[in-house]
Amino acid sequence: MYVEGKYDEALAWLKDNKSDLSSELFHFNFGTILFKKNELAGARFHFEKAKKLGLHNSELKHNLSATKNLVQAQTKEQTSFIEQLGYSSTDIPGDYYFTAIFGCLLAGIVLYKTLKSKLAFALMAVISLSIFVFKLSYVDNKLQAVTLKETAVHEGPSDVFSSANMAPGGIKIIYSKKYQDWIFVVYPEHLTGWVKSHDVGIL
Repeated sequence: MYVEGKYDEALAWLKDNKSDLSSELFHFNFGTILFKKNELAGARFHFEKAKKLGLHNSELKHNLSATKNLVQAQTKEQTSFIEQLGYSSTDIPGDYYFTAIFGCLLAGIVLYKTLKSKLAFALMAVISLSIFVFKLSYVDNKLQAVTLKETAVHEGPSDVFSSANMAPGGIKIIYSKKYQDWIFVVYPEHLTGWVKSHDVGIL
């Protein structure tokens, strides 16, 4: 179906056979079909979801990168250096953090055995601990979502509040809290405010 270009039928088949696939492969395949249909917001969500669930192959990396580039081109979305740093830290797979921690500890042990330097070992241990604390206190506490369509950003968690801005569809956001059917966006900073939770896909 997919090869023949019957994308709607392929999506229906995926939904019917969701239980036969791992969650990350389901989202990857769903995102791939939506990408072919040029439904970039939905594709971005499903690719990000597959990544969040632990899929890190080259196909996902390529498809997600292509989707993000097209979304950025369509929305002309710009982010500051600080925002890019915040996004980057949440994009790094958890395994990479633990690899870095293990690597620093191993380097400390090697330095201690070769140089007999307790200071070098202590420094590597501090760096390892810092990475671990950063992951627990910052990265793991970042609540992420993708806007599924263009959605209004309100000054409060209700339609009675005025709309301060419009968030484009297909962008990744970080939010800090939820109130009823609303979430409060903190990144990107220029889109800080409340959006309806059913307009975003929670990662």
